[in-house]
Amino acid sequence: MEFIKKLNPPNLTEAFIQEFVYNKVYLASSFDIAVSHETGIICGRKKCLDKSNCGFIPNYPIINFGNVQNLESTEVPYPKNKWIEIEKCEAFFDELLLKL
Repeated sequence: MEFIKKLNPPNLTEAFIQEFVYNKVYLASSFDIAVSHETGIICGRKKCLDKSNCGFIPNYPIINFGNVQNLESTEVPYPKNKWIEIEKCEAFFDELLLKL
């Protein structure tokens, strides 16, 4: 609940919080969440032969917000590992097109 409050929902009623969290969507490029030397993501598959650079995209990727407890009281948590809020998707897709 402390984390959710740091996201600054405009209302703190239980019903509103449930909808707020449900609609909080982040996205990332497959390039940025695949196991590789660039991303630093380590493969968790048992039979993987190259745990640090196999290119596998994890079934349950992690959105890393860092140590949220160290944020100032007015600072909103933001992902540290290239995930972005869905509201910023236009810039995300423009950048993605430049990579291709």
